[in-house]
Amino acid sequence: MVSMSEKAKRSKWQWFFIGLALLGFVLILITGRTVIADTYEILKGIDRRFLIILPALQFVAYLFIAGYYKTALKIFNHEIAYLRAYGTVVSLYFVEQVLPSGGVSGMSYIAYALRTVASVGLTTIIQISRYLLNYAAYLILIPVGVLLLFRESPLNTTAVWIGAALVLGLIIGLIVIRWLLGAQKHIDSFVEFVGKFVNNVVKKLFKKDQLIEPKALKKNLLEFHEGARQLLRNRSKILRPYFFMLCASTTQL
Repeated sequence: MVSMSEKAKRSKWQWFFIGLALLGFVLILITGRTVIADTYEILKGIDRRFLIILPALQFVAYLFIAGYYKTALKIFNHEIAYLRAYGTVVSLYFVEQVLPSGGVSGMSYIAYALRTVASVGLTTIIQISRYLLNYAAYLILIPVGVLLLFRESPLNTTAVWIGAALVLGLIIGLIVIRWLLGAQKHIDSFVEFVGKFVNNVVKKLFKKDQLIEPKALKKNLLEFHEGARQLLRNRSKILRPYFFMLCASTTQL
């Protein structure tokens, strides 16, 4: 049990870091005042309606993404309040903007934010499923967009390449996940390969013995494996989360 002195000490450290963050923010305002002034001049030339419409659309998109997490968790018999899901989504997008890491920071944050709702393995499969369903949404949206562009001007090759890249990314992701779901021995092989590779790199570059704990990675992947198998056994239930991601992607686009 945490003592009162430990809580007070922790509180002091929290206030220290909050103060440090505020100081950093003030320094950014001071050193970047010319950029802020230039930005203000640009914003003055923008139609003010868009300054209202764009944040409103983002607000609606977050509502749809919160709906995704709520319905996805329900597939695994886990409940989460809609307001909590919405707050988690807003925080998640902030984390992913501050720490752009290709989704890794978001995955870690979701595991932390929903730690009292679901296991790490389950939040991982839900987060990966969100990325895959987002891809799947764009597989519908991009052909529609290309057709609309085609009505106005000759077919844009960039749009075609983006569509092809999304399809390829989705296929590769599905192949990797399907391989992991094939058998437990695949997880063992994956853990052994990734663990050795990452730990060897870390040992050479940072002189650390180990970054990845194979047992912990294997435990999380086994949870991921079981969660994914349960998800695949309920394919019809994926439609609701997919609908929410399709609406979110459309709104953001």
